[in-house]
Amino acid sequence: VLTTYLTPLKEIVDQSSQHRKEASRLVAQTLLIKATLSLHREGPKRAISYGKQAEIYSKESGSIPLQLVILKRLAWMYACDKQQKQALDTVLKSKNLMLKQQKKGIPVHSFIQSTIYGGVAKYQARNGQDEEALIAIHDAKQAFFTSTAGDDVAGTVDDFNYSTLLLEDGLTYYHLE
Repeated sequence: VLTTYLTPLKEIVDQSSQHRKEASRLVAQTLLIKATLSLHREGPKRAISYGKQAEIYSKESGSIPLQLVILKRLAWMYACDKQQKQALDTVLKSKNLMLKQQKKGIPVHSFIQSTIYGGVAKYQARNGQDEEALIAIHDAKQAFFTSTAGDDVAGTVDDFNYSTLLLEDGLTYYHLE
């Protein structure tokens, strides 16, 4: 079903300057869903392929939150494929993009910051970077708890909540032994 929607959307990206960004956002989101489902049905290598495509379209869309989310999820796919170094490099790419936006004065939602730092912590711990992992998990908690109740990330991501923070925290400490 997802493939049915991809073809016309990709055509819009290629042919319409007026609707290119919105179509790119939709293609990126669809590919992210397809990658996640593929991880469970076809395996991590196929999922990574879809995740890389999603990253390309997310850049075209201009949506920084979407780019950050896709990079974080792509890191998870690399980890599922036992590519721990690539997982760390990918989540660090997400962190660097986030910091670059903040340096420009463009805010990044605190829940997204939290999940990026949580991913950094987890993958640093998996790669033996213990001190850096502890700093990153502290940053994840700090970012999460600076959020206000009225903040909304709906439409961008749906998996940023307290349980996600607890999971990232627990996995970080698990990998730190």
